[in-house]
Amino acid sequence: MHCKLPASRPRVLGCLATMVVLVFLTSLAMVPAVPEPTRMLVENISDSLFSGSWHPAPATGGERIVCPAQAKYRPLHLCSSSRLGREQHLEYRAHGLQHFDAKEFVTRLRATNRTLLFVGDSLAEQHFNAMMCLVEEQLGAKTTLKNRQGKPLVSLRWSYYLGKFPQVVTDHVELRAFSADERQRLGEAAEDESWVQYAIDTNAEAVVIGTGAWFSHWRFRERGTPCTHDAWPTASMKIVGKAFGIHIRLSLKPLVLKLHTHGIAVVWRDVGPAGDNHEMKYSADYAAFKKFNNIAYRELAPLGVVMMPTFDLLAQRWRRHVAEDFKGHDYLHWCSYTKYSIPVLWVHMLYSLMHNIKAGEGGDTADSAMAVRARGDGDRCRCGWNLTAFSPWKDSFFCGTLWGCTQNDNSCASAAARKATAEQRLIF
Repeated sequence: MHCKLPASRPRVLGCLATMVVLVFLTSLAMVPAVPEPTRMLVENISDSLFSGSWHPAPATGGERIVCPAQAKYRPLHLCSSSRLGREQHLEYRAHGLQHFDAKEFVTRLRATNRTLLFVGDSLAEQHFNAMMCLVEEQLGAKTTLKNRQGKPLVSLRWSYYLGKFPQVVTDHVELRAFSADERQRLGEAAEDESWVQYAIDTNAEAVVIGTGAWFSHWRFRERGTPCTHDAWPTASMKIVGKAFGIHIRLSLKPLVLKLHTHGIAVVWRDVGPAGDNHEMKYSADYAAFKKFNNIAYRELAPLGVVMMPTFDLLAQRWRRHVAEDFKGHDYLHWCSYTKYSIPVLWVHMLYSLMHNIKAGEGGDTADSAMAVRARGDGDRCRCGWNLTAFSPWKDSFFCGTLWGCTQNDNSCASAAARKATAEQRLIF
């Protein structure tokens, strides 16, 4: 734009103001659009899918092992039949929940030459194993899951933190290892980012991510002077929580945007719950899981990441953790390989979300126009981010979804307040 500066001061200011507005509008126009698969996926999510209830399950052997080969291959999370037989069998029911159809799922991925990728820690492994369990139950243990190029239709990649810590984090804390085996695992998988290129190379339809379980205070120590390295103190959960937020914002968000530019949908699965808040049978660090999920919602939902808000509904089933069976301390992982196990429910929910990419049918307008929830430490709040219009960049820039909000507050914060909040988040 050519702007000849007039002699009078008011005209100079008016011209400069016009230039600023044009530059701002141009910057908004240059923001990449959320890809069509992600848009369709998000628009057709039913808010009620994650607001269902638990009911007594039919007495049809629902707690028997449905995939013997998978359970034998990975028996770590296999709970005893005597224990499962003593407990009441509950089934989750919700409007919009579709049970996983392995034949349809495999046929669709092969026809579209797409894949599905799970990324994260051992909870991501449980999600992946549960899907393989249902494939075995419905199609047989010897089913080959390959696409037309011979690549796996469904894959698991380990990355405990989903990406490399930014320098603003590593300047303050150091990741700690307690054994040679753990040092090796941390070196190989902790901050791995190769899963992003793997998803692109395999033409993934969606990537399911989740992290948080490895953000415990005893895995980090605060940096001090080099000569006192062995005496560096264990980081507090307050410090670890700040590290989590900065890491999600500065490291994970660019990876998500890269996937979006390749038409790959990203799904966030809640971490936790781990145990019961009233009985405190688990590590105190697990109490931070809900806060971690809240941070992920505020940072990732405005980008078009599809959220699986399962924390609250699973808190009612905390006795399904394996520690109740083995009398240990594992209130993180869930009993697996049965019809009504929690990881199998994750598979049904994910299938319900992914099925909308194919169907493109959202049902009633009131049901499909779900507003993304930016969850605070208390009750969930809505920040006016309507996915029917689907203008996440515009709305998240102006409104509280990105910067935090209070319950029932749909107003947009001032630019000064947004700037102050952003600066505060970057300070340890």
